[in-house]
Amino acid sequence: MKGYRQQGFTLVELATVMIIIGILFGGILQARNIIENARVKAVIAQYKGLMAAHYGFQDKYGVIPGDAPNATQKLAGCGASNNCLNGNGDGMVGTRFNNTPDTLGTPNVSGAPGIQENIQYWKHLALADLIEGIVLNAPNAPASSAYNISHPAARISGTGWNAIMTNPAGAGEYGGTGLVFQLSGAPNGNIVAITPDIAARIDRIADDGTPNAGMITSEYSPDCENDATNSYNTLFGGIACLMYFSIQ
Repeated sequence: MKGYRQQGFTLVELATVMIIIGILFGGILQARNIIENARVKAVIAQYKGLMAAHYGFQDKYGVIPGDAPNATQKLAGCGASNNCLNGNGDGMVGTRFNNTPDTLGTPNVSGAPGIQENIQYWKHLALADLIEGIVLNAPNAPASSAYNISHPAARISGTGWNAIMTNPAGAGEYGGTGLVFQLSGAPNGNIVAITPDIAARIDRIADDGTPNAGMITSEYSPDCENDATNSYNTLFGGIACLMYFSIQ
């Protein structure tokens, strides 16, 4: 009986396998990049749509949504059945933002202790037929806040939009802008929402690409941004950033 000698792969075969693996890996990375770019563009389009809704409301009613003192008279369906209330007409939505959740703090809705204009902001826009994606009769209690309920969800999983007032006297990330949309992981708090890489892509495509300047800014931790260079820490792969989108 002749002996059997097992043969291994030749160098050509090994090289072929490595090339195939490289092509497959490159295709996976490219597909991931395409998906992430699509998500980024969807968020930017949503921001522009929300800003258009804001200005459409302001043009029609002469006041800021959420702050409208005559919402129950002007908006069809704005009343007890939809938990819709008037704002106090002071030109702000809720209170100034100072590292506190946007639905907490001193109430700023006339005659309704504990009910915030930050929640009414979305309700007023929805009842004016300017946005979709919230439940019209959703409760007003901050503890009941949720995306796709009281606040619109964003087109990145686990995130959504808040309307908050920043301090015009402030500086840096969220200072000096007034009313902004906050892209956050929770509608009732400062919960980081996205990776620095995604934040950088959004900022670069829609604004100036820097976290501390322009219409779109980002902050929260050194993992998100480098203050010394005013740049995003795109090599950090974790969820680390809140983002702010200026309206006024």
